[in-house]
Amino acid sequence: MPLLLHNLVAGAVFLVVFGSFYLARVPIEEAHMTERFGDEYLEYMEETGRLFPRLK
Repeated sequence: MPLLLHNLVAGAVFLVVFGSFYLARVPIEEAHMTERFGDEYLEYMEETGRLFPRLK
């Protein structure tokens, strides 16, 4: 079993910290990808979920 499952506080803190970094970093990366790949990446974003793939 992963170590964090034995300590709920550490697990909760990890999720909050990771979530904060994720929410801050993703828009930066999306802007970079849009600049680099243009409309092709915008179309990809429409078809793909940010966190989980969308089911068709």
